[in-house]
Amino acid sequence: MSPDDFSEALALRLILPVVTHDPLSERSCGICDQQVQIEERDYGYHALSCVKNPGRTSRHNAIVDALASLASSMGCTVEKEAMISARSEHRVDLRLNLRGALFLVDVTVVNPALESRIRRVNNPARSDNPVEPGYASLVVEKLKTDKYSRVGVPMDVFVPFVVENTGRLGPKAVGLLEKLCPEEEADEDASTRNARTRSFFFRRLGCQLQSQNAKMLRHYRHNIRHTIPRAA
Repeated sequence: MSPDDFSEALALRLILPVVTHDPLSERSCGICDQQVQIEERDYGYHALSCVKNPGRTSRHNAIVDALASLASSMGCTVEKEAMISARSEHRVDLRLNLRGALFLVDVTVVNPALESRIRRVNNPARSDNPVEPGYASLVVEKLKTDKYSRVGVPMDVFVPFVVENTGRLGPKAVGLLEKLCPEEEADEDASTRNARTRSFFFRRLGCQLQSQNAKMLRHYRHNIRHTIPRAA
């Protein structure tokens, strides 16, 4: 991670503003033209969720690559951008085959601070509490599960691999890692190797995630538009 990326990641971690707002002007995102909520300070919430920020794709692909590398190291056959079946046009990010066990994986990064993610929704998996840690991941897991079930993906092999942009993994993602790289094995040496593999994966995931977040913040900051409202 570069010094600039580290500085951006640290600002996000400490909840420091990434843009200082001129109180006399209105601000909009120059990437997607969305009017950004006028606040004295900007914590980068829109920057990390802007649908047209090119960093979204880079961040997503970095996580897919990290997961594919982990799966391959554990003996999986890995296929990227795989069709869900021969009769379907729909794809998943990864098709993993671990000694006959099939996993169809869709990777998603979610911003837990985004307004649409903290609204109360009907989520049977947990109490209706949008500020509870991990709530955003559960919401997106359900959305992805509903989406892929409608196009015929078998739910017993589908894994919505949700990562919050803070680094927290959703329950389904944690479950997949446990299947690919179990913490406990009958062979003590295997358990030690798995622990090292998981540790390396989490370090790689964290560095990639924060590095890509930093690039998204800089791109957003460079493209902010300020306008002075006309007097009535």
